Amino acid sequence: MFLQSNHEGFDNYQIILDLQRPSDHAPLTVSIAIKEEHIHIMKQTITKNSKEEKEFIKELEEKISTTDISNIPDSNSLESITQKLATATEDLWNKHSKYVNITKYSKE
Repeated sequence: MFLQSNHEGFDNYQIILDLQRPSDHAPLTVSIAIKEEHIHIMKQTITKNSKEEKEFIKELEEKISTTDISNIPDSNSLESITQKLATATEDLWNKHSKYVNITKYSKE
């Protein structure tokens, strides 16, 4: 559980001294607000050892091998090449992957 120290509900606790026991312990109650969040029930995946995985890897290898990295004079050039490879990888992922439902039986 993660608490934000700057959150208004963080210091929302109460020590109940009236219920103090002979052992010199007093109950402590803490109120924690739980924020509702949307949880995705689908994910994009490529099945291991499938035809799609082989095609994805093949096309990615081709893209990487045809990328000219022989002359990178400055950090801007490096950033540009890196961004092109990232975009190509994302495009290939979207091309070869499929959406599947996440269930309680899904693997991590």
